[in-house]
Amino acid sequence: AVRIGGIYRIDDPNDPFWYEDELLVNGIVETSSFRTFGPFVVDLETLLIGFAPTSAELNWRVFPDFENLAVSDISVLRQQVHELGSRLNGAQSEGLSFIVETQLGRILAETERSLLATRSGVLTLTAQMAILAGYALLLTAGLLVESRRIETNLLRSRGAGSRQVLAMAIMEGAVLTGPAALAAPWLATVVLGAFNTLGPLASIDLKIEPAVNRAAYVLAFLAAAGCVAVLAVPAHRAAQSFNEAYVSRGREQERTIIHRGGIDIALLVLAAIGFWQLQRYGAQITATVQGRLGIDPLLIAAPSLGLLAGAVLALRSIPLMARLAERVAAAGTSAVRALAAWQVARRPARHARSALLLIMAISIGLFAAAYTSTWKQSQEDQADYQTGADIRVSPNRRRNDSIPAMNLRGAHERIPGLVESMPVARQSGQLTRAASGGRFMMLDAVQAASVVEIRDDLSRRPFAELMTEMVDRRPSLASVPVPGEPFQIALDVSVELEELPAAFEKPENVPENRIDFRPQLRVVLQDGTGLLHRIDLGSLPVDAGRSRLDADLVYTMDDGSPALPSYPMSLVEIEVLSPAPIVIARLATIQVRGIFTRASPTGAWEALDAGFTPERWTLANTRLAGAFKPAAVSYVARQPEEGIAFLVDSGIGTGQVPQPVYFSLRPSGTRLPDEFPIVVSEGFLEVTESNVGDKIRLNSLRLPAASAVIIGSLTSFPTVDPTLGEAVLMDLPTIQMLDFETGGVIRPVGERWINAADGEIRAVAAELRGAPYESLRVQDRMDRAQALKSDPVALGTVGSLSLGFIAAAVFAAFGFAVSAVVSARERITEFALLRAVGLASRQLAAWLTLEHGALVVISLAFGSLIGLLLAWLILPLISITQEAATAIPEVIVVYPWNTIVRLLLALIVALAVIVAFLSSVMRRLGLGSALRLGED
Repeated sequence: AVRIGGIYRIDDPNDPFWYEDELLVNGIVETSSFRTFGPFVVDLETLLIGFAPTSAELNWRVFPDFENLAVSDISVLRQQVHELGSRLNGAQSEGLSFIVETQLGRILAETERSLLATRSGVLTLTAQMAILAGYALLLTAGLLVESRRIETNLLRSRGAGSRQVLAMAIMEGAVLTGPAALAAPWLATVVLGAFNTLGPLASIDLKIEPAVNRAAYVLAFLAAAGCVAVLAVPAHRAAQSFNEAYVSRGREQERTIIHRGGIDIALLVLAAIGFWQLQRYGAQITATVQGRLGIDPLLIAAPSLGLLAGAVLALRSIPLMARLAERVAAAGTSAVRALAAWQVARRPARHARSALLLIMAISIGLFAAAYTSTWKQSQEDQADYQTGADIRVSPNRRRNDSIPAMNLRGAHERIPGLVESMPVARQSGQLTRAASGGRFMMLDAVQAASVVEIRDDLSRRPFAELMTEMVDRRPSLASVPVPGEPFQIALDVSVELEELPAAFEKPENVPENRIDFRPQLRVVLQDGTGLLHRIDLGSLPVDAGRSRLDADLVYTMDDGSPALPSYPMSLVEIEVLSPAPIVIARLATIQVRGIFTRASPTGAWEALDAGFTPERWTLANTRLAGAFKPAAVSYVARQPEEGIAFLVDSGIGTGQVPQPVYFSLRPSGTRLPDEFPIVVSEGFLEVTESNVGDKIRLNSLRLPAASAVIIGSLTSFPTVDPTLGEAVLMDLPTIQMLDFETGGVIRPVGERWINAADGEIRAVAAELRGAPYESLRVQDRMDRAQALKSDPVALGTVGSLSLGFIAAAVFAAFGFAVSAVVSARERITEFALLRAVGLASRQLAAWLTLEHGALVVISLAFGSLIGLLLAWLILPLISITQEAATAIPEVIVVYPWNTIVRLLLALIVALAVIVAFLSSVMRRLGLGSALRLGED
C-alpha cells in the first residue's frame, strides 16, 4: 500500500477550553471555492509507476480562497462543504472513494451565528432610533401645523381647498427632504469612515471602507417619502374654520389620543410578550424547524416596544402633576410660580409631547451606556472564567529538559511579579451512575481562594469558606519527617541474591534481565503543600554490600539558581521494583540500612530517625501493573541491629507466568477517612437528585474505600463548559493521598494556575513562554479579555450604540428647542400683555425657566428610570457572545453611574442653555410691536 499525506494537529488559539482535535485531512479539488497548497502536482498514474499496490491512500489539504470569499458567500460555501463528499464519490468509478474530514463547516456556521448576533444588536438599536426619529419628526410636524394653523385656515377661508393645502405641504416637504435624501448616503459614509480613527474600532486598527450603493439611495428616498407624508398629513387634517382654530388654542384636553385609545396599554402588552419570548429563547436569534437560524422581528422590537410603552405610560402622570402644581402655586403668593403651573396645566398635551421626546432620548442614552459597560464587564468575566486565574499554564512535559513537577512551584515563584503557582488536575468521565459525563477538577484548596478567579455570585457559600472546609477535612499519611531544607536525599541499601544452581543452564530465548534480579529503588515524598512526588534513586547493586543511592531534591536552573521544592518534606514510601518480569525463581534479601539528607551538594550527610522496626513499617504489595500479582515479600525473621531487612521471592508467580517484582515499605499508622469533601455544580445536584450534605460514590475515580460528601454547590466553575457536562471540585492533595493509599498511584498535575501581581500578568506570561520554562500553553486573562474585547463584530455594535446615543441627544435637544421656540412664539401677545401690566423681564425669564425646567426634571426622572429598568430587563437576555450563544458566566448588568451622571449633567446644561437663550430673546421683545401684532 502507498500512503501519502499525514496526520495534522489543529490547535485553535481562541478555544477557551483547550480541547484538541487530531484529524486526517482528505479531499480533492473539484470546485472553484477551494485552492490547494502543495510542493508538487502529479497525476495518479505517474505517482504509482513502479508500484503494484493492493490499495493506495492519497491525502489532500484544502483551504478556502479567503481573498475571493465575501460575507454573502458563507452560506453557499458551507453547503458546498457539506455536499463535497457525496459530489466527489458520485463522480468516481467503482473502487475509488473519498472521505472528507473538515472543521470548515463548523467554522462557517459559527461565523454565520456571529454575523446574526451583530445584526440583531444593530437592529435593536436601529429600531429604537427609528422610533425616536419618527416621533421627533411627528413632533416637529405637529408644532409646525399648530404654529401655522391660523394662517392655514385664513387661506382656506379665502378659497384654498384641502387639496391645495396638501399640495403646498407636499412641495414644502419635498424641498426639505429631497436634498437630505441625496446627502444622507454620503454623510453616512463620512460617519462610518470616522470609525477608522474614532471609537472602539480604532483600537484594533481595523479599516472599513464604506461605499454608497443603490440600496443606500433607495433607503434614503424611502425615508424621505415617509418624512414628506408625516409633514403633509397633519397639514391636510388641519382643515378647520378660523373660529375653530382660534378656540383650539385654549385649554387642551388633559388626556392625549394615545391615552384615550389605550394605545399605551397595547404597547405594554406587546412589550411584555416580547420580553417573555426573549426570556424563553435567550436571544433575538431563533431557529426554524429545519434548523436554520434567523432574526425574530418581535424579539428585535421588544426593547423598542418596552421603551415606547414606558415613555407613553410615564406621560399619564404629567397632567396629574400639572394639576397638583397648579393648586399648590395658586395657594401661594408668587405670581411667577402660579403662571408657570397654570401654563403647564392649561396645555398638558403639548408639554407631554416634548417630555415624551426627552424621555425616549434619555432612556436610549442610558440604555446605550449600560449596554456598553455591561458588554465590557461580560467580556472580562468570560475571560476570567475561561482562564480560571491570572494565568493558566500547561507545563513542559518533556522528560529530558523539563523542570521536575516537585520543583515547578519554586521555579515559577522565582519569576518577578508571580505570587503563587497552584497545581490543578482534571479528569473527564462519568461522574456517577446517575450522572452523565463531566469534569473532575482537583486543585490545592489552600491556594484556591487566592488564585481562582471566580465571581461571587457563582457560589451559594463564599468560595473561601468552601476551600477552608476542604483543608480542615484533608487526611494525612503516616510518614518520616525530613527536617530542614535538604538539597539531597539518600538511602543506604544492600541486596544479597541467592546463587543459581551449579547445573543451571539458561533457557533459550530468555534475555539476561529475565534471570538476574536487578531491582530499582524509588522513594515517595510529600511536600509542604501535601502533594506526592515519586523520585527515582537508581538501580540497586546486587551482592555489593552496603550501597548509597541518592537523588537531588533541588533543581538547578539554567542561570545556576536553585528551584526549591515546597518544604517541609516527609517520606511516605520506599519502593523496590524490577523493570522486567523474572523467569527464574530466586530469593533475595534486601536490607534498608538508613535514610540520609544533606543541605548542600558537598555538605555532611545526616541520618533521619526512621525507627526501622516491623512494628513501625508495613510491607505493602500494591498493584502498579494492573492484574499482575506482585512477588511474595516478608520480613526477615531476625532483624539486624541496623535498619530493616526482608526477603523477596523474585521468581515465577501464580500460574507459572513471569511477574515483575514490585513492593513498597511504608510507615505504619495511616488511617484515611471514610469520606472526603467535594463541591459540585448545581446541575449535578439536579441530575443526581442529591442535596448538599448527601454522600455519593464517584465511580470514575475508583476510590472504593471512600465516599464523597457534598459540602457546597456552584452555579459553574471556571474552565468547565457547563454545556458539556457537570463539574465536581475536589482537593488535589486529598485525592492524591486516597489514590496513593489504595493503589500506589500518584495522580499527575496537568496544569498550573498562576496568581500574579497587579500589572505584571503579561510580563509573567511572557516569562513562562520562554526558556527555561517553555510551557506548552500559556493563557492569561488580560490577553484573553483583550481578544474578546477586540472582536470587530462586537465592537461594531458598541460603536453603533455610541453613535445612537449621540443621535438621541441631538434629537432631544433639537426637539426641545423647537417645541420651546414654537410655544413662545404662539404666546408673544400673552407675554406682551403681562409685561404691559407690570411683569418684569426677570420674572418672565423665571417663568420660562420654571415652566421648561419642570419639564426637563420630569423627563430626566422618567427617562432615567425607564432606561435603567430597560437595561435591567433586557441586557441579560440580549448580551450574547460573538457566536450568538449565552455568555458563561451569566451576564450581570453594570450601570456606569459616573458616566450616567456626566451624561445627565451635559443634557441639563444643554437644555438650560436653550431656556436661557429663549428667556433672553423674550426680554428683548418690544411691547409695542408685540401688541400691534396681536391686533393684526
